[in-house]
Amino acid sequence: MQSDQEEILTIPSGGISDPMEASETTESVSVLASSESSLWEKCQQCNELVFSKTLIRNFYTCPYCQCNNALPNQYRIEQILNSVEYTYVPTKQNDDPSCLATGLLGSEKVVVLSGLPQSVDLALQAFEIVKEKRCPFIVFLPDIQKPKIQYLSAIDLTLLTLEQKQLKGLLCITVLTSPDPRFQDGFVSQEFSPNFPMGDILIVEKAMETEMVPPPDNGLIDRVSSRQELSQILMHLVNWSSH
Repeated sequence: MQSDQEEILTIPSGGISDPMEASETTESVSVLASSESSLWEKCQQCNELVFSKTLIRNFYTCPYCQCNNALPNQYRIEQILNSVEYTYVPTKQNDDPSCLATGLLGSEKVVVLSGLPQSVDLALQAFEIVKEKRCPFIVFLPDIQKPKIQYLSAIDLTLLTLEQKQLKGLLCITVLTSPDPRFQDGFVSQEFSPNFPMGDILIVEKAMETEMVPPPDNGLIDRVSSRQELSQILMHLVNWSSH
């Protein structure tokens, strides 16, 4: 975690052509551009105003109601990886573009895709890097039923499913970051769709840090995780897969 004075993520060059772009290692970009425009942010659950740097320190968990507010994709990368090698960001996306990064989780090299890509190009780039580096693949996905989420076409989804089948022997982990509210009753509804190929291990990030959610008995979810402990859980899984 960076100091309170400035929250940044360094993006090195990687020879990436359009539609992705990369910057030189000497250039730093903000990982929380939305927070920098205001000193305060409103919690999506309790509507309390929270000091932006307090949200940053809490991984965007509200200190009043313990709701896990939406974590910007670039900041998600910084939270999970202790060392970032490359980050690829589409040039044309929404206010919180999906990000593709490579780096170290603990001592193991991983590829991380945070956010649902609006273009299949970024997703295909992710699979190519995973196959090239022969390392675990971690994907953070929102629920496409959430407002303003643009999702991939059925053709794109089929293409990515076929690409994932080629990752034989490589660990793929999917983390659902905005579960259906009915998950609090112990299940994920059939209507929930992340619109991306599901990994070998499926983890659901709790919507509230205080809620006690029992593991669902539906054969779909492998683990329910607090946002605060998610990095350690992923590290253990990655270390386990490498031995």
